[in-house]
Amino acid sequence: MSVCSIPSRSTIEKVCEIDILFWGVRIVLFAAILGNAIDIEATHVTDGIKIGINFQAIAKAGLVVTAGILGFYGWLRFGAVRVLQQTTIGILATILAILYFLAAGTSIDRSVSLVNAIAFSSYVLLTTTALIVVGVERIARDIWLALFLLVCVAWFCYIAVPSVGVYVEPAGAQDDIPRMTMLAHPNTAGRLASLFVVFTLGGISSRKIPWWLRLGFALLGIATVYASLSRTAMIALVASLSVSHVRWFFHRTVLKFLLAMSVIGAFVLLYIDNRYGTDRILNKILVSSSKTKDAEEITSATGRTDIWAYSWKLIKLRPFLGYGAGTSPLLLDKHSFQTHNILLNPALSLGLGGGIVVAVWLLVNLYWGCTSRNPVVSGVSIFVIVSGFTENTVLPTFPEAATLSWFFVSLWPYVDFAKEKAKVSPPSDIA
Repeated sequence: MSVCSIPSRSTIEKVCEIDILFWGVRIVLFAAILGNAIDIEATHVTDGIKIGINFQAIAKAGLVVTAGILGFYGWLRFGAVRVLQQTTIGILATILAILYFLAAGTSIDRSVSLVNAIAFSSYVLLTTTALIVVGVERIARDIWLALFLLVCVAWFCYIAVPSVGVYVEPAGAQDDIPRMTMLAHPNTAGRLASLFVVFTLGGISSRKIPWWLRLGFALLGIATVYASLSRTAMIALVASLSVSHVRWFFHRTVLKFLLAMSVIGAFVLLYIDNRYGTDRILNKILVSSSKTKDAEEITSATGRTDIWAYSWKLIKLRPFLGYGAGTSPLLLDKHSFQTHNILLNPALSLGLGGGIVVAVWLLVNLYWGCTSRNPVVSGVSIFVIVSGFTENTVLPTFPEAATLSWFFVSLWPYVDFAKEKAKVSPPSDIA
């Protein structure tokens, strides 16, 4: 072997540096998706809620620090990461981070709001670094695998450890309703199971897994959503798949089926209207689909209209910097502890400016959701928008699978542009 063929010391150090960053970013992101959604306290019905430090919070805070270090190093080291932060979504994320820190200064609980601000900034940096250093396809598969493990844990606890795997929800005059958890609230379980279906049908696992097994995974995810009894997740999943896989509807066989069903449906509706009256049937459907067997539960979005009205009242009292991120459990202790809306949540926490920034971000998601040919980008974008109508969906204290998936698909369309503008080969090719 000639001397020229021996790698120089600087080259070896560079490869080792990238390799360490490559695996560090993947491990931390994977751990965050697995662990940040876990909230054992949320698996039980409680009359109150506390904001404090416990083992879960300490572990999640450790991930935040590691994520921030890795993300910031990637930002310093690679020009493509910095370019990615100069794109539309990157700028919106930067503005939102600034609002997080400004709101923490006037927060009603400054320590909690400061943790929120650091966590948001750290995971945005980690995600941008991951997209450049690790690559979109590897990250997508990592997210899919983490979601699959969460679904498996949910079913194991649901069957073998019902004390933590089943959330027993009071339903008024009706019997209590058992709902599947994922070591978290059932709505969180339904949300993450839905994202698992979106990633599965988006083809993330298609390279090494046959289509029939992939379909089985999707059915497992759908069964998990059903067991969680999260109606928001069910509706958002249907909307997501309808948009991201709209090409299915233009297949000749599907079009014939839809046409036949439309004709049959029209005759059925006419018969029902003449025989029983549409209003009576509609009321029965609303009653049967509600948990408390009361139609008002559905027409009021399960009581969310009252929560929205109260949240808006609070927002008008402090419209500029809000009450600080992570403080909604204190403000809404008698209104289900959160705003249950993806725009009211940042508006309450960060002021109207925060709500506007998130609204613009969602408009960008809507654009990519309707125009992207990537079913994961389209599917997750639409899911977050629809789910966010009646749930916070994203931006918890510690970003979990839903929020990290949102960051990921929001930045994904700009990755090639960032690499091209930075004029460097992707480090993931070296690792």
